[in-house]
Amino acid sequence: MQPLSAASKTSLPVAVFGQTDIGRRRSSNEDHYLFVNLSTNHCDWDETEHSFQLGEGRTLLVVADGMGGASAGEVASEMAVKTIRDALMMPSYYCADVRLRCAVELANQRICRHAQHDPNLHGMGTTVTAVLVEDNTAHIAQVGDSRAYLLRKLAISQLTKDQSLAQYLADMGQIAPEQMSTVQQNIIMQALGAFETVEVALTSIELQSDDHLLLCSDGLSNKVSAIEMCETLGAEPNLNAACDRLVKLANARGGEDNITIIVAHFSETSVRAGHTNAGTNLDTIG
Repeated sequence: MQPLSAASKTSLPVAVFGQTDIGRRRSSNEDHYLFVNLSTNHCDWDETEHSFQLGEGRTLLVVADGMGGASAGEVASEMAVKTIRDALMMPSYYCADVRLRCAVELANQRICRHAQHDPNLHGMGTTVTAVLVEDNTAHIAQVGDSRAYLLRKLAISQLTKDQSLAQYLADMGQIAPEQMSTVQQNIIMQALGAFETVEVALTSIELQSDDHLLLCSDGLSNKVSAIEMCETLGAEPNLNAACDRLVKLANARGGEDNITIIVAHFSETSVRAGHTNAGTNLDTIG
């Protein structure tokens, strides 16, 4: 394991906005999301855009999509985002990807054990996509089918790979990629809380100025294409307005699921008058 490196003095400023919506068919919202500057414990619980300089701090973005019926999914997703946040706020000399993986594994253990002690929560679980930005490197951890995308120079790429039945069948060559939409979309191969152990998928990417990271639950990605996400962010520089347009589009196309999105813009122009906040920014609305 590598020791934690010193923070970069040229870290990019970042503007972040998150939004969640119950959708048009659900009676409750089982999604939770979070964004936080880990350099401080202060938290803001509002749905507004926040901007801050990374500097020696670290930025954490998390989207979790709960499942399990009644309030169980909401409990699981909230436990996931809070456990990951708390774990990464603890001092550590291990490298970022190791710390992130351990935080997700800890969330899995806590959710699993919590469900075992409460019969009303039996079978609960949650997806999670978490991004830890440190020294201008985005470290991504995933379990389930919530997604992370990178938007760079008018192009978009998916940074995560769905851990879903449809993706599994395509990877095994049992269906063609263009047939994936014919497979039931809500069947996933892994979730936090399903088993005592979980295999966390990890990847990382070096960020450049003017990059966007977009995290979302499948309530958005099942209704809005990656190209449409890219076009919306390209046409609407205001993160609040861009997220709102994407959520409304998903609802207009059925809105059968909860819809959650986080967008982070890394740019020298991200910290601007009226949007500066030197503290920690956190949303866990759901």
